[in-house]
Amino acid sequence: MTRPVRVAVNGYGVIGNRVADAVTAQNDMILLGVADVATDWRTRGLGAQGVPLFALVQETLIRGELDRGEAERVTRLPERSARRILKELTERELLVSDTPKGPVSLRFPADTLNVLFPGLYA
Repeated sequence: MTRPVRVAVNGYGVIGNRVADAVTAQNDMILLGVADVATDWRTRGLGAQGVPLFALVQETLIRGELDRGEAERVTRLPERSARRILKELTERELLVSDTPKGPVSLRFPADTLNVLFPGLYA
C-alpha cells in the first residue's frame, strides 16, 4: 500500500470545512490539521476530534515571529492548552526558536519543499 497523502487545510470557512470533511472520509488521506485565524465555535469541534488547530502557525506566518506568551491570545484557549499546542508545534518543527524561551518563527523542513513549492528549484 502506498503512503497516505498528508493534507493540511488553511482556513476553516465554508470551503475549508468541506475539504476537511472530504479528506477525513478518504482511506488514502490523513488530515494533519487546520490553520485558521481564530479558534472559535466553528473549529472547536475539530479539537475534540483530535485534529490539530494551527492558528499559531498562521499568525506566525503573517507576523514573521511570535512571542511565546501570545499563544493564549492567538488561540483563544486557556493558557495550559495554548502552551500544549505551542509545544506540539515546536516538537513537530513547524515552529522553531533560537532559544528555549525566545520567540518562535515558521520554518519549512527541507523534505517538504517539493510539496509546498513544486518546481521551485526546477
